[in-house]
Amino acid sequence: MSSVSRRKTLLWLGFSAALLPAAGCGGESARTQEPTESTSQRASPAIRVQVAPVRKGQLDVQSRATGVSRAFQRATVSAEVGGRLVERTTEAGDRVQTGTPLLQIDQRRPGLARDEARAGLRSRETDLAEAKRELARGQDLARQEALSESELDRLSSQRDRAIAALALARAGAARAEQDFADTTVRAPFAGTVERIDADVGDYIQPGTPVAVVIDLSRVRVQTGVTATEAARLREEMPVTLIFDAGDGRARAGTIRSVGRLADTRTGTYPVEIWLDNDDGTIRDGMMASIGFTTDKTLSFPLVPRAALARNGSGVIVYVVEGEGEIRRAAMREVRLGRSDQTHIEIIGGVKPGEIVITDGHFAIENGAPIVMDRAGTGS
Repeated sequence: MSSVSRRKTLLWLGFSAALLPAAGCGGESARTQEPTESTSQRASPAIRVQVAPVRKGQLDVQSRATGVSRAFQRATVSAEVGGRLVERTTEAGDRVQTGTPLLQIDQRRPGLARDEARAGLRSRETDLAEAKRELARGQDLARQEALSESELDRLSSQRDRAIAALALARAGAARAEQDFADTTVRAPFAGTVERIDADVGDYIQPGTPVAVVIDLSRVRVQTGVTATEAARLREEMPVTLIFDAGDGRARAGTIRSVGRLADTRTGTYPVEIWLDNDDGTIRDGMMASIGFTTDKTLSFPLVPRAALARNGSGVIVYVVEGEGEIRRAAMREVRLGRSDQTHIEIIGGVKPGEIVITDGHFAIENGAPIVMDRAGTGS
């Protein structure tokens, strides 16, 4: 064999020997990967957590809000007719009753118009009486065949026109009487004159505001509450109010209405409260702190404050689901109500009797296996 042939044979044997260990290692690697794959398929270990039951109840918490007082009635009084102001019969601060004269407008022109309307009314009444007599004579002549049918129709139409003219005259007379009466500007209700906005000698146009009258024998306090609080409030529920500028004593009021449409600016629901103001110390525009009485007929699911957590969309709790030693944690989004130092009301998301996780929930995800700590199952 030549030297070249021997060299080729040795190279081939060396290459073959190098392949054998590689193949052996490949088989061993395949066998060692199998345990790794089975390990990844094993279930995650259950996490030990503390829990508490959801119970139904009511927290002894008084809700508060801030409101503004308003006069029970407030009227901007305007002139009904035009004319020159000749007298201010009241001044700011005067107590008035319904119909009390506030201002007097010159009555001369309205008086002339009234007299003219009265005279016109009497004339139309005379015309109608004459038309009726003419028609009656015509009917007698027609029965004697001494009057034509067309002439009788004319007399009947004349009577009908007289009836219409009288109705028009009555309406005009009534309007003139009202215009004359409206020259006296009167209080629309019992209360206090807040201000007079015209002076003697001013010419008043119809519709001109001339006075403001308010009734503060009672006041309305207006406030806004959240949807959660609005759901608890009822008409006729008692409330307590303390006015910032008052004597500091608590006053009793009553809820008159709870709005069902949210304010577009604040998102709150309007609440109006009525209360007596016999001593007159409450003024329009005063701020009041309002304490709402709890509705004893309402109760909600209560959970410990420690059960709450947050995610990207809001507040959540984890509820225990399943049976046996190892169970599952189910995530629930909840809507919150009022709270005290230890518990919080849940308006929606959980039901009484369910179990929530109070400790360990920050280390779990939705559907994670858990083991309940028996030491933490109390309420």
